[in-house]
Amino acid sequence: MKRIFAIFCLIIIPSTLFIYPKQTNAGVFDTILKGAACAGSKYAGQKLADYLTSKFGGALGGTVPVNDGTLINKFTYIDIINTCLVRVLFDKTTDSMLKVVRTGGPNGGPTWVQNWRNFRTEAQYRGEDIFRAMLSTTNLCDYFNSDLQKSFGVTQKLSIPSLNTRTDDLQSYGARAGCTLPKDFKVDKYQEDFANNGGWDAWNRLLETQNNPYGSSLSALDELDRQRSLEEQSALIPLF
Repeated sequence: MKRIFAIFCLIIIPSTLFIYPKQTNAGVFDTILKGAACAGSKYAGQKLADYLTSKFGGALGGTVPVNDGTLINKFTYIDIINTCLVRVLFDKTTDSMLKVVRTGGPNGGPTWVQNWRNFRTEAQYRGEDIFRAMLSTTNLCDYFNSDLQKSFGVTQKLSIPSLNTRTDDLQSYGARAGCTLPKDFKVDKYQEDFANNGGWDAWNRLLETQNNPYGSSLSALDELDRQRSLEEQSALIPLF
């Protein structure tokens, strides 16, 4: 049994350094040190207790005269191994749980809400950023594209996050808001020469929501509200 105990302390525990990935070696080494310190302290304490009992057994009340080596080994070595393993595993589990609680929230923060107002408004701001990215890549009509984007704070094309963005509609915002006027359509030329630049057909198209600045603005406001609400709901639902 002494041999098993020595193998546990000197061979089995250190060998985990080669089993775990290199990036986790620091944590594993810390675990090994804790386990070795636990086993060493308990073993030394047991040996001290045995020594004091053998020297001052009479003064301490004596011991029951038994000679069961199996039980002695069990209480001396196996219990030490079991106790230290359980303690190390419990400490690691507790540390992992606390790490999740402290850093598992939005942006690496705590998982509990510290400020409800900030928590909800930050979720809305994330929804606004998602909408701005969607707006920056939407094929708006040229004659109001720049003005509409600037009114929502978009000054350059932004990358859309890898999220599902279509909300409460069978079409994405980009499909609904995309301009359907001919690519060579120019409003100033249309105003100068109505008949030769599309005529009534162009007029009917200009009345469509996505082809005029008023309809596009209202459509953008509606989509902005959807993305805000969706992001806020996504942040709140896991908490209840």
